[in-house]
Amino acid sequence: MRKWAWMLAMGAIWALGGGCGQSGSSGTGEQGVDKSSDSPPTIVQQNPNPKLEPPAEAVYEFLEAVRKGDDQGAERMLTSLARKKTQEMNMVVAPPGSDTASFQVGKVTMLDDNRAEVLCKWTDREPDGSFRTDEIIWLVKKEPEGWRVAGMAAMVFPDQPPYPLNFEDPEDMLRQQEKIKTELARREAASRASSQSHTAQPPAGGSQESTPHSGLPEPPPQTAQTPDQPIRR
Repeated sequence: MRKWAWMLAMGAIWALGGGCGQSGSSGTGEQGVDKSSDSPPTIVQQNPNPKLEPPAEAVYEFLEAVRKGDDQGAERMLTSLARKKTQEMNMVVAPPGSDTASFQVGKVTMLDDNRAEVLCKWTDREPDGSFRTDEIIWLVKKEPEGWRVAGMAAMVFPDQPPYPLNFEDPEDMLRQQEKIKTELARREAASRASSQSHTAQPPAGGSQESTPHSGLPEPPPQTAQTPDQPIRR
């Protein structure tokens, strides 16, 4: 059974519902969308390959292969080390293709002559019919055959730095996934504990116990002057 490396690593991220950080999409996929979950899937046409810098063009070709479900095309756009390592672990770094997905390739940041980071937005349809856009940073490296994808980084929790997913080190990618799962479980447990603590608190002014009152007048106390006064219990 094949392991979908990207889905395996991103599963814990996408389970949050916010992915790598939601943002409003400016892509064509969000225009005129029926938000009803009963409506048939919307097929999105990806814009033709624009004029891009070489590192961004490599990311574009990789994501277009992913969008179309072309596993071999996506694998071809990986670095030679990423191909070797993922093949050794029987991994495929591309989820099933999606007719409702679109993406935008953005800013390129050169780290050095042979490495660059490429920002992109990936938009796809949610089960409820709405569209969500995730921002991902792709790490690409220059190899003899051209620029190739080596990994990615995604923002999972707003108060933590992005989680790196290194396609050239699948074992570390799995460790990152476990970190995400552990942190997610910790936050959910803390949220439940906080909710239960809030529910257990008594309402304002209701912390003191009170004795029920019958509404009948209390008898006068028995004294030495009225020894025969009956005591009602």
